Amino acid sequence: MGVVFSISEMVQLPRRGSRKKYQKRPWSAKEKAAVGRQLHCFIEQGKLPGKADCEKAIKNEDILNDRTWLNVKDFIRNQLRSAAAKKV
Repeated sequence: MGVVFSISEMVQLPRRGSRKKYQKRPWSAKEKAAVGRQLHCFIEQGKLPGKADCEKAIKNEDILNDRTWLNVKDFIRNQLRSAAAKKV
């Protein structure tokens, strides 16, 4: 007869919780001011900047070199959400 395999031997399931863990770092007042200087038009319009806009802001402000473009975009998203929550 043939060899019998169990399901776990045939299919390798992905592991849960395999996301990269990172250390959260609070935004300093200088970093917040730099984002405000570079991307204030988006904040005033209530819109999120794109990748190119975030990367341009990081390039123009040395203090933002330790942040990724997604960090900057998430910061603005959180600022817009908190402003909307305060209005309600």
